[in-house]
Amino acid sequence: MMKHTIELKNLDLVLRQLKEQVQQIAKPVAVIDSAQPSDSMKYDGDAMIQLWLLRIIVTLGGHKKFFYEQRGFRHDSIAEFMGLMHFDNDDEPFNSKLVLSAMREQLASLPAIDMNHAFDPVFTRNLSLLAAQLRLTSAEVKILVFVIHLHANSVLDDTCDMLEALNSIKLYRALAIILELSEKEVQVALANTSLLTRSGLVKVDRDGVQVMRGKLELVSSSVYDLMHLEPFEPLDLLKDMVMQSKSAELSLSDYVHIQAQLDIALPYLKHALKSKQQGVNIFLYGQPGTGKTEWVKTVAQALDVTCFEVSTIDRDGDAIQGGRRLNACAAAQNLLKDNPCLLMFDEVEDVFVASEHGSKSPAESRKAWFNQLLEQNDVPTIWISNKHSGLDPAFIRRFDMVFEMTMPSVEQRQGMLAQYGQGFLSPEALARFAKSEHLAPAIIQRVSRVMTPISDALTSEERDATFEQLVNQTLALQGHDPIEKLDAKKQILPTTYNPKYLNASIDMQTISEALKSYGSARLCLYGPPGTGKTAYGHYLSTQCDKPLHLKKASDLLSMYVGGTEANMAKAFKTATEEGAILMIDEVDSFISDRNNAVRSWEVTAINEMLTQMEAFDGVFIASTNRMDGLDPAALRRFDLKVKVDYLAYEQRLGLFSDTCAQMGFTTNESINDDLIILTNLMPGDFAAISRQSKFRPIKSAQDLYDRLSEECSLKGGAKGKNIGFL
Repeated sequence: MMKHTIELKNLDLVLRQLKEQVQQIAKPVAVIDSAQPSDSMKYDGDAMIQLWLLRIIVTLGGHKKFFYEQRGFRHDSIAEFMGLMHFDNDDEPFNSKLVLSAMREQLASLPAIDMNHAFDPVFTRNLSLLAAQLRLTSAEVKILVFVIHLHANSVLDDTCDMLEALNSIKLYRALAIILELSEKEVQVALANTSLLTRSGLVKVDRDGVQVMRGKLELVSSSVYDLMHLEPFEPLDLLKDMVMQSKSAELSLSDYVHIQAQLDIALPYLKHALKSKQQGVNIFLYGQPGTGKTEWVKTVAQALDVTCFEVSTIDRDGDAIQGGRRLNACAAAQNLLKDNPCLLMFDEVEDVFVASEHGSKSPAESRKAWFNQLLEQNDVPTIWISNKHSGLDPAFIRRFDMVFEMTMPSVEQRQGMLAQYGQGFLSPEALARFAKSEHLAPAIIQRVSRVMTPISDALTSEERDATFEQLVNQTLALQGHDPIEKLDAKKQILPTTYNPKYLNASIDMQTISEALKSYGSARLCLYGPPGTGKTAYGHYLSTQCDKPLHLKKASDLLSMYVGGTEANMAKAFKTATEEGAILMIDEVDSFISDRNNAVRSWEVTAINEMLTQMEAFDGVFIASTNRMDGLDPAALRRFDLKVKVDYLAYEQRLGLFSDTCAQMGFTTNESINDDLIILTNLMPGDFAAISRQSKFRPIKSAQDLYDRLSEECSLKGGAKGKNIGFL
């Protein structure tokens, strides 16, 4: 024999020592008949974990990764936890077969341990309370306890890693052996229909292969610590994931622009709460800042119930992944079912919409489970999104209500500005700011929060300017136009503006008068740029006392498929809701002849425009510099097609005289004669010269004429007086 060979008597001694160790480790645990165990009873969670480790290493073959053949343990921490380090010493060579034999002996000698009572009294009491509230089966409780410790105990986690990557079938088999369950019991306990998985506490990754911890996801990494709290409420398990919402800052009167939806939602939710109706879900979408989350809190306040919300960030400020948020939502449904409350799930894009790389969304990857959640949720839930595109139709049809939170009307925006402005905004500023169709309630609230502590130190003009600056910075970051300046309309409609200086093919003053009473028309204004087409839209707005929604091609065109059509639909819808005149400039970008279309989206964009024009019941004005090439079907849908051309001589003379009078200049016959040759003069030239005058003052009527002549020559086609004909 070799010098270091272990003699038989030494082996017997080792085995006797192991048996003594086993008996010490696995002392029988007192059986608990009461849900309130006595603290004097012996609880040894380590014994339960050691039993799991032995089954993993010995029965499931983890020993192949536990130690080297002759060099000792791969995982000293596991060996130390199990009391096996005396096998690895410098006096004797390491013998893996001897260690494995001793571990088999140890496993065979261990008595049965009741896992429900193997841990300390606090954990056991809390587990009993949680299991009773969720109505978990004994198999589900065993799996839950194992998963909790798997995520909290690094030794157990490392030992499970010895089994390497598992598919679902191997996972069920491993859990069955570790927890002394049948594979059928494990499959049932982890099925999508089980109370354990429906509760969201444990999620099974059924796709691909992973190590055990990756296959068994826990709703929160803090569950182990939370299960040891006193006092304990099951809802405490979600304290990092679900929180009570703050009090509402708005009232129902702030949502009169969606009164029709409110009149349905309020009584429906009231009935659902009273009758404890299952499967109550509302999908709410709209632009950021329109007050969607505030609406949910306001409705909960009106119903006199608590509002809870699924968090988007954890205690460390890190974003919570969509799958974990869904688990938290499912758990909250079970833990809040006996409380009269609403549950709010904001930013649902994280869980509903697939990623840009084509991978499935968390909801799509668990479609059957998620559909069941929508059909059987106990707590009425409002799902909120900034957009509705990309949603699976199977999800949409499971919502009881789907509606858009639109932007408040001009009157409502003005009311909110007065409310939150707390008197520090001037009446002129209130009226002007309210005209910005992108001024959302959230922007008003936040800017007012900044203004309140600093307003006393500012003059009235400074308060208006500071408020406007803060709002414009937010609008710019969102890609919207700034608030219209006080003199912006004067630049478009100077005091000299008169529709008689619109060289149109029909009398536009007559049209303006008719639209005051009729209020519905589709006009197409075409002609060279600067002839006054857009200015007429502003003029008509003042005459009809309606806001003007002016859209350029850049406002509506989108690089995404379907985006242009969606922007068009939204423009018409918003104009309808606010009773506004809708004017689209550069309309040839949308309604060019479909026969010349090269790409499919060009056709769909034209079709969308035609559909919206047909359905629109207000005043719609389209302007273009190019009439040729427009789609014939679109042209037929316009009530009037009006050509707006360069100023006629009498119009040139009249507009020049009016401008001189405004500036205090006197004109003369010579200049009037010279105006005859400026055949391509238009109102836009006067506007351009007016803007120049701010930094390049006009000195006389002759100076005004010279500058107009220069503008005309730059366009080409202007005739100088030395040409020799009129």
